[in-house]
Amino acid sequence: MSSSIQVLHKERIPTTGALVIPGWINLELALHFEKIFSGRKITWLVEELAHHDAALSAHLQKSASGAMFAAADSAPAAAGQQLKTFIAGNGILIFVPGRASTRKATPCHIPSHHLRTLCAFALPFEKIFSGRKITWLVE
Repeated sequence: MSSSIQVLHKERIPTTGALVIPGWINLELALHFEKIFSGRKITWLVEELAHHDAALSAHLQKSASGAMFAAADSAPAAAGQQLKTFIAGNGILIFVPGRASTRKATPCHIPSHHLRTLCAFALPFEKIFSGRKITWLVE
């Protein structure tokens, strides 16, 4: 694991079950999130049409702990009810944004329709800004 990643505001790490929404993620950050939330059940949440790089995809498949949703779901609140089981008992549900075409230094690689669906789940969530070397837990 790279020591180049720093976590600012560690006091904001959720202590109860939550949906974690990073602006982008790669394999290095996925491993770092696993370290941050060690000792807790982690479930990776992926949008069904999202594409990920090969290394991250292989890691997610190997973890055997994933959930999938459709951004075009006509009943996201009902899907949110089903997803609540993953955050019960202090679990962490981490959204994995897919690859996106963005400009350099864009902090968020999540399409707006994915964000709307994630918000419609009505789950407690934690926004995380994932910079290339620093991860901020946003209040």
